Amino acid sequence: MAIYTPRGLKIRLPTDYAFALMARLYPQVDAFGVLKTVEAIEETPPLLAYCAALACLASGVGFWPAVVAMVGAGAVGIQMNMLGFFRVPGLLRAARVYTYLTGYGVLFIGAMVLGYLNMGWQGPVAYLLGALIGELLEMVTDFRETKRVHGATGVVLTGSERAFVNAYRIHAQALGKPTDMEVAEAELEKAQWMPAYLHLAAEWPQIVSRFTET
Repeated sequence: MAIYTPRGLKIRLPTDYAFALMARLYPQVDAFGVLKTVEAIEETPPLLAYCAALACLASGVGFWPAVVAMVGAGAVGIQMNMLGFFRVPGLLRAARVYTYLTGYGVLFIGAMVLGYLNMGWQGPVAYLLGALIGELLEMVTDFRETKRVHGATGVVLTGSERAFVNAYRIHAQALGKPTDMEVAEAELEKAQWMPAYLHLAAEWPQIVSRFTET
């Protein structure tokens, strides 16, 4: 069972459970808003790494300082996601904008050109190496945390599910709604969560078409 974000991030949660939570927030925050917040949380580490890369490549600090800065900034983002700490003003808004820009090659090309202009061939290589190490670090961290949680609770909770939990809690806190992830039987009834589901289906049918029940 799984639902998906607008850009195709898989969240391995039952549809009724996920929408029972999102129904608590509806209509002040619709399902699309929650799912975009999930994407923003997921993109926080690469966003921070990218900002560090731009600063380093623009100033031409050197090959290894640029790599270390990228990896370090990404590691900070990873820890923020792990701890559920998103109190930096404007960070999630910036990450949400980043979700609309990434994946089209524009940001990548911009960093490569900037690096080459200020550092020669070392600039693009430093950017690629920093991005690769950062991605590997995030994968290893996610694997270890997923294994730890599964060993302690028997529940498989990957990075995307943790991002959903954090996204729900961020919006719930802002609206003064319960942040508890336990859902009552009454909340799981279709009549309770179907309005939030139907709103998403009407506005974004291509997203709902990806959902799976089994």
